Amino acid sequence: MPRAVHAAGGRILLHVPVTSAARTQALSATTLIAMLEAGFLGRGAGGATFAVAPDRRCCLQLELPLAGVSAALLFNAVDQLLGVAETWALRLDREPVAAVRPAGPDAPRAAIDLLARRV
Repeated sequence: MPRAVHAAGGRILLHVPVTSAARTQALSATTLIAMLEAGFLGRGAGGATFAVAPDRRCCLQLELPLAGVSAALLFNAVDQLLGVAETWALRLDREPVAAVRPAGPDAPRAAIDLLARRV
């Protein structure tokens, strides 16, 4: 089940962690780019997008409008999100530890800076 369901402004926001905070810090630039590419329009993430949660875990997020959402649609969306999250969690768990490991509170910023230098 997703870690949190938030009702916000006529929508339901779901998010599911796919890494631990420690694992997030160790992801390679290549993996981060693959995650960003997969999140582009949700095409490689089942309609979801990737984000780093305040607790530093990588998550998949999915937004659904409340209007017209039936129980069946919500169940299918949650089921699909969990399936995609499990696939990504397994993939990310097998990823070799990055040679460069940003650490500390600026780690996500450092990872973004690293990606910007490589593009």
